[in-house]
Amino acid sequence: MSSTTSLILLLLNVMLFLRNRSELPRIDTVAKSLHPNASAVTRRWIGVQPIKDNKVIGGYGPWPVLCAGPQQTQPVRFCFKDDRSERNLQPILDKAIAKWAHAMTVSTMSIVPDNADTLSCSDPKVRDDALVIVDGTKDGNDEYNWNECSTESATTGYDYAGKQPGRHLLTFCHLIPGEDSTHDKAVKAMTHELGHVMGLNHEHQRPDRDNYLTFHCENLDGYSKAVADVKIDEHALFDDDMNDDARMRVVCADDVAAGTYLPSALSFLRPQDVRSKAQRRKWKAYQNSQKFDIDSIMIYDSFSGSPAGTNLDDHKKWVLTRKDGGAVVQGGDVDAVKAKVSEGDVKAVARLYPKPGVQEGLGEWDVAMGRRLKVLIRGLEHVVDPPRKASR
Repeated sequence: MSSTTSLILLLLNVMLFLRNRSELPRIDTVAKSLHPNASAVTRRWIGVQPIKDNKVIGGYGPWPVLCAGPQQTQPVRFCFKDDRSERNLQPILDKAIAKWAHAMTVSTMSIVPDNADTLSCSDPKVRDDALVIVDGTKDGNDEYNWNECSTESATTGYDYAGKQPGRHLLTFCHLIPGEDSTHDKAVKAMTHELGHVMGLNHEHQRPDRDNYLTFHCENLDGYSKAVADVKIDEHALFDDDMNDDARMRVVCADDVAAGTYLPSALSFLRPQDVRSKAQRRKWKAYQNSQKFDIDSIMIYDSFSGSPAGTNLDDHKKWVLTRKDGGAVVQGGDVDAVKAKVSEGDVKAVARLYPKPGVQEGLGEWDVAMGRRLKVLIRGLEHVVDPPRKASR
């Protein structure tokens, strides 16, 4: 590529950034510090690694810099697959973006439309690497919405190795059409998925997970069917002399066996449980902090992955428990409205998207972590409480 071409591309990126800048969430402080010790932020996270010396570990990393310099920005750029997805999910997305206000204040990360003129992925001006957001539900099909499309999925971080269009994808199924009661839970779920898109992984999938939590694989949805299937073992994964209990122990701690007989276990496996080449490449990109974050928005509730209808009252059916048998609650509160990102979540984003001149525990960081913030997104104001302080 010639120097002239490179200069033209750089100028186009700057112009695009300036044009989109009006769409960036505007954040203002509105309340004084609520934490007397706001600067004491504990580092707790797991996710992709920062880019160092222009090297990307494992092919996945934070989203690329769009505009360098003092006003450096690294936006997660999104579009909606179709009009229905935009209509149903844009209000949910706006509130979820607001939940990450403190992280955006102390980092170069933002979440913006790839093209300010349109939110549709079909527009030719939208770039191939934009995050494609899809509403996976179907109007009037409760059976599909509550069962087959009952979970969400999102790519973790930015895929530098891939080049195919639409490789960054967020499929959302938590908002059931016509069910207003699912709205707040949908916002919490979208906040979680945005964490993945930024580059964060599940806290309960850390390699040291078992030091803090107990994984009750036998309570997963589909476990009974898996027991019957491994007995037959039509895929010939096990030795003939291996008994059923031993086979299920493998299914609960091996991504190949889980993917074959118990897919619901895949979101609970640790790095050491992964042996498929593609997944090992992805896990190679991940790094975790020394301390575990039980209040992270990136952790599953105790009943996540269990059969439909299970809740926090059904403690005997929980999939995840604390070591003392207590419940695990995503975002630190069973009330979806009160659930929020933790200080560890904010630290993780700031680590991936470091903001020039902002240091942990000093100045702008201290202000952001200890105060409520006012966020303006698409003309609507959101007031966001400080992130949840880490449990000691």
